[in-house]
Amino acid sequence: MIVGFLLLLATVGTLSVSSRADEAAFCVQCDQKNLEKCSVNTATLPATACSKGVSKCFTKLDDYGLTSRGCLNDLTIADQMLCDSEYSENCVVCNENGCNRDILPDTRLKCHECISTRDPSCAYGKSPRTATYCATHDPDNVCLTLIKSENHIQRLCSRIPAAHCTSNVISCSKCITNGCNSEAVSVTHLKQLEQCPSIPPPQPSPETSTPTTTTSARPSVVPTPTTSKPANGAANILPGSLMAISLIAVFHAVH
Repeated sequence: MIVGFLLLLATVGTLSVSSRADEAAFCVQCDQKNLEKCSVNTATLPATACSKGVSKCFTKLDDYGLTSRGCLNDLTIADQMLCDSEYSENCVVCNENGCNRDILPDTRLKCHECISTRDPSCAYGKSPRTATYCATHDPDNVCLTLIKSENHIQRLCSRIPAAHCTSNVISCSKCITNGCNSEAVSVTHLKQLEQCPSIPPPQPSPETSTPTTTTSARPSVVPTPTTSKPANGAANILPGSLMAISLIAVFHAVH
């Protein structure tokens, strides 16, 4: 009986050591809310000891697309179960020291990000291979190229293009594949954009336009005045002619 008990203790001890060997003592521990590079630039971040002993390491996305990394046993029991599930898409775990540096998700969009006021080469054509991951993950992310002036060109990743494609931008182009905002911007291209004629406002079609009535202050046809004939049918005699006839009659009467 004693021998059997000792064998049982040895077996439990072996299983315990084996399970602990599958876990890590050091993990990258950071939160993008406090450290931007926690998202995609983790190469220089050190792995530090887990405060509660050996643990699996995790990488997790919150509801806003922000990344956090750390030791699994620092999470709530519910989050530990979620992260350790094979069906989890927003949290992954690994078992080696400092292993939680991967990009999550691995399908995250890559864009070129620069601004010519700080980097004059931003206007030059880019290789899609030099694009970087969008810092904040969102399924609606797009790559943008903004032209604000000859000396102000910007490339970026955004989930809300309308926030950048405003009225003070000469040109705004967007695309949705890795490194797609790589086209060179030349001065000639810029001048062509600046010289594009403005589009006149659309005119209502004859079928849909409402007929309007124009009222003129004067009639378009001026009626011709008419003179009524005397009752005896004689022709009209103007008042000036009557005076001339009267004067002739008086002249003959005197002489």
